[in-house]
Amino acid sequence: MSQFHVRPLKKPRGLHTNDTIHKSIRLCPLTIEILDTPQLQRLRKLKQLGTSEYTYVNANHTRFEHSLGVAHLSEEILNRIRKEQPALEITDLDVVCVKIAGLCHDIGHGPFSHIFDGDFRKQMGVAVKNKAWMGRAFDVSVYEGLRELPDGWAHEDDSLMMIDAMLRGLGLAIDEDHLDLPLKQIGDGVDAQQFGIVDSSSGKFVAMTSRDWIFIMECIAGGPLPKNGMSIDTLKNSLERVEYVGRIDPNKEFLYDVVSNRHSGFDFDKGDYLARDKFYCFGFKGFEQSVLARLFDNACVAWGTCANPKKCFRCKHNSDARGEPVAGKHLTICWPQKIMPTVREFFRERFQHHLAIYRHPTTQACSFMICDILLLADPFFTLSTENEMNGHGEDDPILYLPISRTNLNPNSYWRLDDSILDLIHKSTDPNLRPARQLINRLKSRKLYKLCGEVDIENEAWENELWHMAEDDIVSKLLKVSDCSAEAPIDMEEYFIIVEKRSIHHGMGATDPVSCVRFVQDQTDLIKGPHRLPTAAQLKVPSCLTPCSFLMKTIRVYCRLDNDDVALHLQMCFTKLIESLKHGETRSKPPSQLHHERVNSSLSIEEDDTSDGHDEFNAHSEFNVLTQSPTLSPIVERIPTPRSTKHSIEFNLYRRAVKRRIEDDM
Repeated sequence: MSQFHVRPLKKPRGLHTNDTIHKSIRLCPLTIEILDTPQLQRLRKLKQLGTSEYTYVNANHTRFEHSLGVAHLSEEILNRIRKEQPALEITDLDVVCVKIAGLCHDIGHGPFSHIFDGDFRKQMGVAVKNKAWMGRAFDVSVYEGLRELPDGWAHEDDSLMMIDAMLRGLGLAIDEDHLDLPLKQIGDGVDAQQFGIVDSSSGKFVAMTSRDWIFIMECIAGGPLPKNGMSIDTLKNSLERVEYVGRIDPNKEFLYDVVSNRHSGFDFDKGDYLARDKFYCFGFKGFEQSVLARLFDNACVAWGTCANPKKCFRCKHNSDARGEPVAGKHLTICWPQKIMPTVREFFRERFQHHLAIYRHPTTQACSFMICDILLLADPFFTLSTENEMNGHGEDDPILYLPISRTNLNPNSYWRLDDSILDLIHKSTDPNLRPARQLINRLKSRKLYKLCGEVDIENEAWENELWHMAEDDIVSKLLKVSDCSAEAPIDMEEYFIIVEKRSIHHGMGATDPVSCVRFVQDQTDLIKGPHRLPTAAQLKVPSCLTPCSFLMKTIRVYCRLDNDDVALHLQMCFTKLIESLKHGETRSKPPSQLHHERVNSSLSIEEDDTSDGHDEFNAHSEFNVLTQSPTLSPIVERIPTPRSTKHSIEFNLYRRAVKRRIEDDM
């Protein structure tokens, strides 16, 4: 008899729920049990698109909806393949494991989409190193004694942590010593012997094992699981020999492609969010009916040559005489050749979403503001690690972790969601006043201003600019400001944000369609795994292939809510671009340019004899980027003074223009 108080699954019969995109989603009893955990319910408080609602007012759907959608698509695609290719011997347990992987794949996501594990974590390192942020002292003493997250840590790593916590909350745990037995019972909760499904073929109840849950976590990780203290990304880039544990049969390898496809990135996580995001941002359906429907109806399993043997955890250890990895064959999800245009459309849609939604300048400006809010609050705002949900781990010491370290503990991370801004805004701590002031700016829509952008093509000066560190670009802009002929504006480093935007079709500069495998002859698909056909890389006609798959842009934003500073930064950025075009800054390293700021006033021309080739005044006018419809047509092209002799007249002219605009408004 169990020493714990255990119970069966809550809903013995399951249910259906309506969905905006997929109409109706079936939830089995096991899925409902997992859905009704605090870790999954937390996803209701995480907006799928982070700050995109500041650009598209209806873009306020959540990761909870998306996770249900991915679970639904994962179940549907495997059921269809099982029906068309019964020799693959896909079991009900295989299907439900992949479905749960789809349901839990974002369980470790931080607030505001990718801000938490992206810019926030990156800038936190800068703030700690400099002991300052946005011109204010940054107290690093609160981080003493707290361990650092491993290199490459991302939300997928947090998902693995949260799955362990979710199982503990149900009184269960993975037992690595008994992988093929039901989960270990560690406390009150769901009976481990009843934590499973009824197999449709035999009618018998099948309990989920520890191996099944490792399989679920491997599906989310997109590969074998890392050891303690190592991130998923670090393991993928290492030379360590690893193998799958969840499904060791190579004939089941295609199951790993459904939620996170390591071969091509062509998976049904993307399938759901592309359809869902398009509907909520632009208000119309179509993608799930035209593209997803064709992909669903034609998906199949066949052997395919590895698309990236250098990164494949299996192929990179098989080398030829020259030491180059030999591409092996994997049983993977493929499509018939006729579907190639639809596959191309899928990846093109991803590119368009990043261009128009995820990396929209307004969305990015809001993201930078929220990142700064979290950084200003981090040393003074903590979340508790106390376990208030059940008795498991109640003897653990209670810690109070800053926002940036909440994912060191699942109990504090469970408390972190998009409501963190409201908690900061409603606080009375005087140390949080700068963060509250920035929240007030965000709520008043006094956003950081985009002051300029340049697309990076193949010019030498463009490549030079792209390979500069963001700090070096800021240093050059400060140098331009100091050398400016107009009345001086005291520019500080923290006024400026440099964004390097890289948008692609899913595989960087590589054509992702080249990583998808296509079947020529479908007649042999009904055969067993060893007799299935080999799908090949398809030679795509040039008329259907974009000339480039990677778009690179550098943008400059102004943090200050000051039109004079923003206009000045716009002019500095334009002058910097012109100087790079003429090759006038390449001979000086960034460190020298930064050092010369101290004596920059000595290099300014004091007469009007300039021939137009001085370092930063080689052009006679510049384009002003502005979000103001009133300001744009009037000051779109303002002549730039060629020397300090004309700077007073220039400033008087500019201020007169601004007064005229204000009078008109």
